[in-house]
Amino acid sequence: MDECRREPFKTREGKEIIGPWQSHPKRMLRHKAMIQCARLAFGFAGIYDKDEAERIV
Repeated sequence: MDECRREPFKTREGKEIIGPWQSHPKRMLRHKAMIQCARLAFGFAGIYDKDEAERIV
């Protein structure tokens, strides 16, 4: 998992932005995988988790 680590994002002022992907990467990957499995198994089209919805809008 260490090789997948990404440096934290920073604001224009140089302050570090810590989000769930930096603080809990294994948990986030597990939840993303569960969401994708549910979509494939049950045909949930157009249903997004909060992280995906923010990137779409």
